[in-house]
Amino acid sequence: TCLLPETEANAMAEFAIRDGLAEDIAILHGDDFYGRKLSESFTKAIEQLGENVRIDITYPADTIDFSPYVKKLYAYLENGGLIDTIYLPCDFDKAGFIISQLPYNDMAGFQIYGSSGWDSGKYDPHGNPERLLEIVYEKGEIEGAVFTDSFSVWSDNSETREFIARYRQIYDSTPNVYAATAYDSYMILIKQLKKRTKMRKDLEKRLSRIRNYNGISGRLSIYEKEI
Repeated sequence: TCLLPETEANAMAEFAIRDGLAEDIAILHGDDFYGRKLSESFTKAIEQLGENVRIDITYPADTIDFSPYVKKLYAYLENGGLIDTIYLPCDFDKAGFIISQLPYNDMAGFQIYGSSGWDSGKYDPHGNPERLLEIVYEKGEIEGAVFTDSFSVWSDNSETREFIARYRQIYDSTPNVYAATAYDSYMILIKQLKKRTKMRKDLEKRLSRIRNYNGISGRLSIYEKEI
């Protein structure tokens, strides 16, 4: 029930172009499966929507100093390059450090988009990713940023609202994406077992036929293999 990289990259690209009016886009991503897959899928989706990724900068997956890579982006702008949007498909800690580097290199004011890795699993009272905000001390630097996720505490879905309320009542905390996907997984299995599914192979077959299941974390479809 987890969010696929292709799904979130496509959603972010569509939002960036149609709602954010992005035209000239830069990407900074890590040299790991998560970063490469999201960058590749996002770039493909952007091109299909008729726009372009102007520059794609890769940093080592284990880096803790992002200044050289932010400076590469600054050098691109100094040489006449154009960007209005920056896409950061990475974990919340890396996003926080990169965003904090931008104003120090005279690159404040760009629209910033991110991926589900920004969700630290802990929220502030407003439902924002708490750990990300702890890294970005100047909150104005991240104001207006948008990231994809498979669960939102601001959902207006009645079942999701009920789940959040009951979770807060029982655990005295706000459910995160892991709580939501775990709940969806459990309920999907329970519903299949109630159909008196006894053999593992039969359960697997039933699960692979699930389409547009309305879960707490969104509408889910399960296939025999990734598509």
